[in-house]
Amino acid sequence: LTLDQLKQLPQVERSIDIHCVTRWSKPGVRCRGVRLAEVLGMARPDEAAKFISFTAHSTRRHDTSLPLDDALELETLLVWEVDGQPLAPEHGGPLRSIVPERYFYKSLKWLREIKLLERDELGFWEREAGYHNTADPW
Repeated sequence: LTLDQLKQLPQVERSIDIHCVTRWSKPGVRCRGVRLAEVLGMARPDEAAKFISFTAHSTRRHDTSLPLDDALELETLLVWEVDGQPLAPEHGGPLRSIVPERYFYKSLKWLREIKLLERDELGFWEREAGYHNTADPW
């Protein structure tokens, strides 16, 4: 789907608290986009899909993954607007994923590709820096 096609889907606006593993937080960030569940509903995932992977449009093909059930339960969003403004490129624009209630390294900038997987594949920060795969700040 193109960004324009995503914007034709039912949009949501949600206030999300962002937590970075580098010890900063930003509460109440207003995010506008579409629920991941809406997009996956169009794709009709195979029952074998247990994990989801997001890949960035970047030279290192930065990526992240999480259990599909977690991504849906946490109401992951595909976001193009933050606090009433288009998502700036330095913050992941034009489109990024945001996974509420997880450290921000699970929310991928410059979203290019979404893959459904039978088995988990560790993302960039888990592979390269040893970050915990669940990314639960609590």
